Amino acid sequence: MSDSLEFRLDTRAFEKALLALYGATWRDLSELLKEMAKGFIKQVVLITPPGGGGVTGPAARRRGAAHVATDVNRVFRELRHEKWHSPEIKKAIRERDLARLREIVPHIPEFAGMQVELEPNPAYHRAARNSRGVVPQGTRQRVLVLDGLKKYIKDEQARVGKLASGWNAAAEKLGVNLPAWVTRHGAGRGSIVLELREPSLTIRITNAVRYAQHISDLQRRIQWALDRQASGTDKRVAKILEAAARKASLKA
Repeated sequence: MSDSLEFRLDTRAFEKALLALYGATWRDLSELLKEMAKGFIKQVVLITPPGGGGVTGPAARRRGAAHVATDVNRVFRELRHEKWHSPEIKKAIRERDLARLREIVPHIPEFAGMQVELEPNPAYHRAARNSRGVVPQGTRQRVLVLDGLKKYIKDEQARVGKLASGWNAAAEKLGVNLPAWVTRHGAGRGSIVLELREPSLTIRITNAVRYAQHISDLQRRIQWALDRQASGTDKRVAKILEAAARKASLKA
């Protein structure tokens, strides 16, 4: 099954705004469509997780990074920073003696049933994620690691913006500049097809990030971005018509 993201959206407001802009400017219809599509891409990137809820730009990146740290800490706990009183455990940590740590630590009630590793293993993190790619709240920490947790979190935080990168191909084609934390993931997880010869004026945009289809409210977000672009275009048309009316009254 394809992982590409496809939704049926209500485009009536968008199409109506496009025709209104065409009637107000008499510019080439295909160019106006591309112009509105650029605005849509800007809007949809702003509200693609970690963006949304009024949080955009650098604040969205910071929120995404914070969510990653929270997720990782729901799975792993670092041994080195615990307050150990046992000389035997301190010695095993100092010597990175994994076999000895695996013998001793699981017998401590607080850590019973937990795995012990030298450093975070991504397999444990993947296993703890749900279909939306996040570790559910309330997940019991399952792995004790000697060290490396800070580096692992930093490496995972470098993935923030991957979902939004599904719009990179469209942004590149339409000439939209996106934040570096989105463009760093490349344009290989999406596509755009332009059919701009009348009577067929179509722009087909695909986000093929693997877990995009599991983001429960992404369709609502995309519809919001489409409607917001239509609303912004309507306001632009109103200003154009007002300016034309003022100009006409001055000539009268």
